[in-house]
Amino acid sequence: KQILNQNPNLSKPNSFIQNVGQTIPSIYYYNLGNNSAIGFGQSQIYFQKTVPELNNETIDFSANFLGSASIKPEGKILSPSYTNYFIGETKYVDVQSYQEIWYHGIYPSIDLRYYMTNQGIKYEFIINPGGHPENIQIQLKGNVTTNISKTTVKITSLTIPVITLLSDSQLLVYQNTGNNKNFIDADFTP
Repeated sequence: KQILNQNPNLSKPNSFIQNVGQTIPSIYYYNLGNNSAIGFGQSQIYFQKTVPELNNETIDFSANFLGSASIKPEGKILSPSYTNYFIGETKYVDVQSYQEIWYHGIYPSIDLRYYMTNQGIKYEFIINPGGHPENIQIQLKGNVTTNISKTTVKITSLTIPVITLLSDSQLLVYQNTGNNKNFIDADFTP
């Protein structure tokens, strides 16, 4: 089952589109990239990867935040343009897009932010005073496995292990003190 309709005309490459009926109801915002899709649900992130080398097989998985509050994502920093869609006979007019997606208070005193960079979509957990980073627990659902090192997380398919579905490198932990970032030694564990 397709999580998102992978029509490339449904998304702007550097924005998160608000779902007003053009995809499944459990997704509030989404982005479509090259052979990939990401959807933001209530305390859940949906991922979809199409593998052209394997007859466009689609691999779906999701990230759930164990022990988190049930939080709806919020679009922040409105993009300057709107999008119009015609899907079948249904039209969607002036659909808003955003530059950031936030989950405020996903854990006590912890926010989760997704945003666009030149390298693609990035995310960060913001630990506010009183927040405990050890509360952050991400569970992947789907036929996938993780490979975690000190600064990299890779998610691969269990059925097609040579295919990297998602890779995030140069992971950093820092304390923002005004104009300076003080880097903190940290480990990520599976």
